[in-house]
Amino acid sequence: MNLVAATLVVSLTALFIAGDACNLVPKLRWSDACLKACDTAAQYNLCAEKLQRGPEVAEVTVYAILVARLARMSYDDSVALAVRMISGGSLPGDERASYQHCIDSYATARTEIVGVTTDLTNCDFARTRREYNYAVDAMNSCVSGLKPTTALAAKSAADRDLTVVAYDLGALNARMHHGTPAKLVPALLTVYNTCQNLLSWSAPHVYIYKAPLSFNHRHHKNPQPTNQKNHLSPRIETMKFAAIAIILAMSVSVTALFMAADACKNIQSMTWSEACLNVSKTPSLFNLCGVILEHTPDTAQEVTVFARIAAESATQSYGATTDEAEKELLFGSLRAPERAAVEQCMYKMSMASGRMETVAGDIGNCQFDTTIDDYSYVLSAGESCRDALAAFPASPMVALNAADRDVTTVALDLGSLIFW
Repeated sequence: MNLVAATLVVSLTALFIAGDACNLVPKLRWSDACLKACDTAAQYNLCAEKLQRGPEVAEVTVYAILVARLARMSYDDSVALAVRMISGGSLPGDERASYQHCIDSYATARTEIVGVTTDLTNCDFARTRREYNYAVDAMNSCVSGLKPTTALAAKSAADRDLTVVAYDLGALNARMHHGTPAKLVPALLTVYNTCQNLLSWSAPHVYIYKAPLSFNHRHHKNPQPTNQKNHLSPRIETMKFAAIAIILAMSVSVTALFMAADACKNIQSMTWSEACLNVSKTPSLFNLCGVILEHTPDTAQEVTVFARIAAESATQSYGATTDEAEKELLFGSLRAPERAAVEQCMYKMSMASGRMETVAGDIGNCQFDTTIDDYSYVLSAGESCRDALAAFPASPMVALNAADRDVTTVALDLGSLIFW
């Protein structure tokens, strides 16, 4: 984490020093920035802890973005912890629900911070108040729902405090830029910081904001070719298959995990080719199913193996989409309607990623109580993204969304075998 943070500082400082940063925002020492921004000694100490890694003197915008990025990194660590705890199967029902609520809250905060970071990087402060407010509210909602003794409670409280410091620095940035003495709403700065974190650090996607899917489909034993036409342009179609190839290259095999254990009781077994043949409704979906499962053994496996591999592949697909959305928001020249569509897709697919992670974890623990509902949520998220992008056929997000929906369909179909 320290190495990543140090790299972040260097890249961020170079970004602003190379350019002019934001006009009319003065430079301060980091110690002065913390002193002017923070209301309590505890907040000042946290601010100093984060900013002492950065430049000694910089525009306040630099400090605000730096803390936002650090907050985003901390969010991801916390979500990973929550996912591990839920997947471990040791949480009681009420505690599991509060962890799931926190994962969803982190998704909201992270998405809002992406918007804030983008705006700060572009020196556009018109929307940051609303974004920060939503981020702070999301973190407060997470913390208030956790029992103080839970493993996630202390980590979430620390993230909330960091969000408030991010807000304070964002408020200082806006106050000094606009010349007004009023502070921004804490949520505004929080979202801003989280946003920059998200946009700048798109490591192998860890958008693990949990929640599973659901399905109510009929599955045919012998899928026949259909005359259904593909309405994607050749360029988008090419991008779609390229996206799928990248997604599948990142997928993680879990076959050994299941073979080492006893898997789940009373679950049927079959070969991967039989599984794909049983559930695929079109030749193209059969082919995609085969690509996803091609690294599994040719011998019969419990269908939970295939369902979990497909869920992991879908999660990677959603991560690639969210990465592209961040790049579009940060570097693209988007008009307001398209920006809103991309933001909606980023939010929906961040949530879908967490839901599908939950599906994978539940399958690994042979727990299927919420799987159908969770599959349904993810399916709906992909359709919501598709509808939002309908007016922007040239957007690269269209191809990624098409790939997401195909991989989701395969994951859902393979998951349905568990309930046969």
